Amino acid sequence: MWILLAAMAIHVNGAANLACLSRDGVQFVTYAKRLAVEPLAVMRDTTKQPGYPALMLAVNRVTINSFYKDHPIIWQACGQFVALCGGVATCLLIYRLGRRLFGDTRIALVAGLMACAWPQGAMLSADVLSDMPHLALYLAALVIGLSAMDRMSLPRFAACGAVAGLAYLVRQEALGLVAAMAICAVWPSPTERLARRIAGIGCMIGAFAIIAAPHSIATGKVMPNKSIDKLMFGTEAAVHSPTGESGGTRQHAVDAAHVARRPTFRQSSVFAHQVAWYMAPARMAEEWCKSGRYVLSTLVLIALILKTAPRPESRGARLVVVAIALQLVAVQLRVKSYGEISSRYLLIPAALTIPWAATGLSALITMIAAALAKGAGDTGADAAMMARRRIRSLWLSASLVVFVPLVYYATMQINADKATYKLAGWWLRSNTKRADRVHAHDRLEQVMFYAGRTWPETTWIYGDDGRTDPTLARLKEIIRETSPDYVVDARRSRDGDIAAQDAYIEQLSSGESDFLEVIWNSGAANHEVIVMRRKQPAEAQQIKPAGE
Repeated sequence: MWILLAAMAIHVNGAANLACLSRDGVQFVTYAKRLAVEPLAVMRDTTKQPGYPALMLAVNRVTINSFYKDHPIIWQACGQFVALCGGVATCLLIYRLGRRLFGDTRIALVAGLMACAWPQGAMLSADVLSDMPHLALYLAALVIGLSAMDRMSLPRFAACGAVAGLAYLVRQEALGLVAAMAICAVWPSPTERLARRIAGIGCMIGAFAIIAAPHSIATGKVMPNKSIDKLMFGTEAAVHSPTGESGGTRQHAVDAAHVARRPTFRQSSVFAHQVAWYMAPARMAEEWCKSGRYVLSTLVLIALILKTAPRPESRGARLVVVAIALQLVAVQLRVKSYGEISSRYLLIPAALTIPWAATGLSALITMIAAALAKGAGDTGADAAMMARRRIRSLWLSASLVVFVPLVYYATMQINADKATYKLAGWWLRSNTKRADRVHAHDRLEQVMFYAGRTWPETTWIYGDDGRTDPTLARLKEIIRETSPDYVVDARRSRDGDIAAQDAYIEQLSSGESDFLEVIWNSGAANHEVIVMRRKQPAEAQQIKPAGE
């Protein structure tokens, strides 16, 4: 109950204070909208799994009044609700995993509370992202799998496979858990018959296939996002387009007026950063440390170094280590093939190490208490009572040292630097007509989402993307080709040379262009958004009679 209350308090606060949803969030909303009208087409187009968008769509259709169901904030709330449920469930499952590994309720409780204040978990639970629902299902399958191996229960092996199949429909990293379970199930054991373990693996894989196969058959792809052959041998350039998911739903088939695009899907993650393959191990370690803002990783290292730290049960520890190793191999292959890395790739290893962080804290407190007792020379009947008081005081002090920074990071406003994107979207929604067409490059999905101009609307037009260095000459050419009513741009919203982009925004905001006039701008220096209206040629303006 303590874990549930803490998780709800922290994660609901994060969702309520989301400054602006991420680009991936906009793209998941588009996916969910398309699922309602063209499910097979969107699943075949996208490289992402349909589980999370389907849950968003179900929440939207079942709980929301039909008058409000297509409002941007309603879609955002539906996605946040699913992500928040996954985040809260993850905290409870990490408690359960800690208890299963170490057999200690106190360590399990500390692990669960650490999961509640885990900064990366809180951030991903507040945004419109699939990571936490997938992690909850992944952990549930892992806990069930441990129980199945303990009892060599075929029904539990099947249940593990079924839950892993559900996790696969959310994100394909669940395949790593199935592989880890298979490896650990056939691990040599003097007490269990090999035939029984192989039968368990068969039940698990069969149940997994029953859940996962329909999607693969419908799409013709087993691993639509990052397939084994592409991870091992291939590289792929990212394809950028607006209103779709990173590897998700994007309007991109261009007609003569650059409007009415059909979605295609790009392969690289919005959150990913470019990195050379040989730098991947160091970057993975860095992202793991940042996931718990260095507090949790420090405690894990203490648990691994101190000999007095509690040791986990061997079978459970083996499964966790193999699952982490397979995920790290997949990340290394991804960096090798695609040249990108993201903190979200390390989410599973970070979550699985949280129970060790709890044991590190416990071992550190025990060590300090023993040293203080030795220095104080406690003897006699009061020694045990003094030791208990000292332990309680140390737990209180250590909890403040550990949880205060964790809670601070976990409750920070998410995407605060993009708050102006939401504000600009609301301004467009309130001050422009539905038929007005707005030009904005493909990295301004959040602005267009809040303006209500993402799929299925055709009033968002673009003639370039966020990877090109902009110029006034190029913008004038685009406006001549597409004739938008409004143009939106934002500082530091593109890839490429920052100085060139800043100079371009300065030209726009200073009114140097003779074909646009600035009518609204706001935001911090690095994320200023400018809304401009197209000037009409003098010969096209009609002078109306007085009084008309």
